[in-house]
Amino acid sequence: MGGKCTLKVFQDTVRQVTSERVRGASWALYTLARGLIEEEESGTDLCMCSEAIQKGVMEASGGMTPPLWVGRALSKACKMGADPVSALRNLIDYQARSADLISSNGAHIIRGASHIVTLSYSSTVERILRSAGRKMQVVVAESRPGSEGVVLASRLSADGYIVRVVPDAAVGLFLKGNAIAIIGADTVTGDGCVYNKVGSRLLSLASKAAGIPVYAAFDATKIWPEAVCGGVEVKKWRYRPEGWHEVEIPVFEPVEPELLSGYITEAGLLPPGGGSVEILVERIEDSIL
Repeated sequence: MGGKCTLKVFQDTVRQVTSERVRGASWALYTLARGLIEEEESGTDLCMCSEAIQKGVMEASGGMTPPLWVGRALSKACKMGADPVSALRNLIDYQARSADLISSNGAHIIRGASHIVTLSYSSTVERILRSAGRKMQVVVAESRPGSEGVVLASRLSADGYIVRVVPDAAVGLFLKGNAIAIIGADTVTGDGCVYNKVGSRLLSLASKAAGIPVYAAFDATKIWPEAVCGGVEVKKWRYRPEGWHEVEIPVFEPVEPELLSGYITEAGLLPPGGGSVEILVERIEDSIL
């Protein structure tokens, strides 16, 4: 990010997002957008520095799509001669409004279930569970590597929810009765494939085999319209399993739309597939500018 575009504030936010291991894609979008707004307030011409900003956004994305919408909003505003800060604020507002809508829509869908099975930590899934109420019983896979599921379980348990943490390989034991499985999303491709923390595909396969509905909850900022299933490069983590040497593993994996029962979105419950993705893309693009 050389030349006149030093982008000190934005560089700091890029480093913050890149080093984060628990908070996910929604937080990354907000953090990067706020960083650019603060950058503009310090006197930086965002449109003049658009190329450098796009590189920073790509660096911070790490396989997550919401940060890329920061770059898309900025690029679209600059090309149209619109105010980029207004576009970024509209993007943040859209994400916030969507979060409330998804919480309400998701709570309506899962109410009445005997228990919910999920994995990892998704702020979207957490909001849905909180909207459904404390009587909801939750089974959370610990989600190695990283064990983000423990973060979700701890947050819910501290507020009085009935939570059970289980090994990733044991989630199939709880896919019975009137259960519902739900996952978040870090990226959704144009053809409807959902990328989420590794283990999500196995949970979806097991749910389908057991006849248990499994939903992916996300808003339009998670969509990468140009991407296709299997074509998203994901970051890898190195970690050391107990009693073994260090190994490397992809953090995210694709879940094909045919493995899902539906998408829980700001537009309501949508059938999985590219048609629903197109609806959401049009919705967010109309809202940004």
